Amino acid sequence: MVLLIYGPGLAAGETPLLERTLTITFSQEKIETALKKISAQGGFTFSYSPSILNENQVINTSFVNKTVRQILDQLFSGTVHYKERGQYIILTRATTGTSKKDPRTLSGYVVDEASGERLKNVSVYDPVTLSSAVTNDYGYFEIQIQDPLANVSLVVNKTNYSDTLVAVPTEKMGLLNIPIKIKTDKIASMADSVGKKIIRFWKTTIKRAQYANMENIRDSLHRTTQVSFFPFVGTNHKLSGNITNDYSFNIFGGYSMGTRKLEIGGLFNIDRGDVQYAQMAGIFNLNGGTSRGYQGAGLFNFNLQEARAVQMAGLFNVNGGEASGAQFAGLFNIQPKSFYGAQVAGLFNYAGKKFKGTQVSGLINIGNHVHGSQIGIINFADSISGVPIGFLSFVKHGYHKVEIAADEIFYTNIAIRTGIHAFYTIVTAGARPSTFQQDKLLWTFGYGIGTAPKINSWLFLNIDLTANQVVEGNTFDAVNVLNKLYLGIELQPVRKFAVTLGATLNGYVTDSTHDYPDLFSEYQPTIIYDHTYSNNINLKMWWGAKVGIRFF
Repeated sequence: MVLLIYGPGLAAGETPLLERTLTITFSQEKIETALKKISAQGGFTFSYSPSILNENQVINTSFVNKTVRQILDQLFSGTVHYKERGQYIILTRATTGTSKKDPRTLSGYVVDEASGERLKNVSVYDPVTLSSAVTNDYGYFEIQIQDPLANVSLVVNKTNYSDTLVAVPTEKMGLLNIPIKIKTDKIASMADSVGKKIIRFWKTTIKRAQYANMENIRDSLHRTTQVSFFPFVGTNHKLSGNITNDYSFNIFGGYSMGTRKLEIGGLFNIDRGDVQYAQMAGIFNLNGGTSRGYQGAGLFNFNLQEARAVQMAGLFNVNGGEASGAQFAGLFNIQPKSFYGAQVAGLFNYAGKKFKGTQVSGLINIGNHVHGSQIGIINFADSISGVPIGFLSFVKHGYHKVEIAADEIFYTNIAIRTGIHAFYTIVTAGARPSTFQQDKLLWTFGYGIGTAPKINSWLFLNIDLTANQVVEGNTFDAVNVLNKLYLGIELQPVRKFAVTLGATLNGYVTDSTHDYPDLFSEYQPTIIYDHTYSNNINLKMWWGAKVGIRFF
């Protein structure tokens, strides 16, 4: 037979039945009468079988500001189990396992030692089995421990409170009441700060209990091996974000405190702390600590702190701290702090502070203080001790000049020379002034490279090699290239101004089957070589000269 004891249905807001606070007195009352008084004051209904009660039990006690759960726990001393369902509290006989291997359920409240306030979002866990729970809004927790030891020790953690260890002997039944102290030392380390960035990454995507564990538990637990399907679904359970593993295997993805030897993820790996030796993922690796060894991902590697590793990613590598080793990426590598090693990327590399090594990219290299080389189509650096090799190289504290010059064929030329003295690139354009008023302007554009060895503080030697396409109007349909090897000097009497002059060896390459404008209509050089090859390409060579001024 099931007995229902009804209360008047008092309005008690959204407070759960077992967490409703009562002040009630029993004076020599039978247990059944006591339950009626509780249900009447609490505004709910008890449902139970009379066989679970001791009809001879007499209650003679008072409760002041105690929860229904606490009152029932004291009345039954842990012999009755109770749970809520709608407006009912269902009472059943508590069962105890017949084997030491049976699960053991522990429950209770965590309170502030000074004020007695029940604390929410407190982490409670067994460090042996990794079973864990987090207190609810009323400070209550319930934890089931598989294969418990004779005496269980629970670790209790909450941010800004001192860590507490509670020993629970085998014979203990009923609710635990665990007081914890406010922690006076609130100084956080840099590692704590970085770890919190990773924790915030999860805030909107995981359950409250998992998030609370990561915020509360400061100690790193250790396991030799863990296997998970997704974060928090694996052998480390809800505590996976607090455990450092030697070997970590994530079928789809996983989340750990750190990895000491090897981590493999089918899709991704996320670690709050340090990872070393080897980490591989199908899509990405995201680490909050130092990464050492090898890190490979199908799409990207992202580290918030140092990386001392070889990193390989299909798209990009990003490190928040200093790094050394090598980065290989299909698109780009980003290193805002110092880097020692090699960056190789399909599109661009970025090194924000001191860079020692080589940057190689298919498009752009950006470095600050570069001690090494840059190889890319476009290179940028604040300063560089090696050589930037590319179509254009801009070095803030390097060699960059705007040149206005004249030679024996084109009297008006402008060139931009940028890079370093040891190696710079030249973009040039020129025109013949006598054709400015004609229907077809005779002009030229080209590209070149050069070097400017220093003779003394105001005198440099120039060796340039340029190739210039000669164009009449807008006709580009034939080979018409004027190549120049220049040997000259650059005199810099004052800062940001120089004069240059020197000799040129010219090689003019044309297609003999095509009609060209007369390049020598205003000046006829002495041709020292004139030959047409079997493919109808003609080469004429002569000596010439150039004079000009330079700025910046």
